[in-house]
Amino acid sequence: MAFPWITEASFEAGTGGHFEAETDTGAKFDIAHYSTLAQFAGLPAPWRGAYCARVQLGIAGTTDAYINETGSWDTSVGSAFRAKFMFWLGGPGFAMTDADEFAIFQCMAATNTTVQGGVYVNYTTASGYRLGLGGTTASNFLPLSLNRWHSVEIALDLITNASTLDGWLDNSAFVQTNVSNAGAMTDGRIGIVGQDRAYAGGVLLFDDVITDDLRMFSPERRWQNPRVLTQSEHVFVGPGELSNVMLLAGAGTDNILT
Repeated sequence: MAFPWITEASFEAGTGGHFEAETDTGAKFDIAHYSTLAQFAGLPAPWRGAYCARVQLGIAGTTDAYINETGSWDTSVGSAFRAKFMFWLGGPGFAMTDADEFAIFQCMAATNTTVQGGVYVNYTTASGYRLGLGGTTASNFLPLSLNRWHSVEIALDLITNASTLDGWLDNSAFVQTNVSNAGAMTDGRIGIVGQDRAYAGGVLLFDDVITDDLRMFSPERRWQNPRVLTQSEHVFVGPGELSNVMLLAGAGTDNILT
């Protein structure tokens, strides 16, 4: 397993990090500081640090709003793409109706034109809120609770005409899903795609988007002690105390403590 990670986006610089492009004509996607989230009743702090990515579901109707990773996520046929991210869904005014579904993460081929596999939020009156895996739509589901942080991990094995998608929600495994393969993976996107209807409110939050070459697993604790930093990060927000600091060897140009 690579260390720190093959890619990592914690949004701690107040930007999209290594995500190179954004699609957001309705201004519903932004990188939000904790002080912004604190202005709205019912919203949490970022998973870790001072910033996270935010999608405001009650803005701009059903327009898509997402950021793209177009370079370092390239994966050839015969290889596997693995990613993990934290996400939160809920807030005042959020409610879906029967058969609503939208994507929050998609692996793409042919430069953002063909969906190879994705993660979807789905709602039915019979089953309630669920998280699903599938190709262009979800086909395997696990129950999803609102208003709490969740860990999602996926593994897309790119096999000619027979690709498979594995996934875990808070370390609980989905049934392996068969998805069609249209060639090598050229990019991926995170945000909201295919929103069914204009919602009265609601928020999607994303944090700690990482990729690696082996399973990464859901974090056991939100605030770890000791905490190993793999890139620039706000260790705590507000008053705090550090009892010990150690700079790790091997990346001297990055070892700066402020």
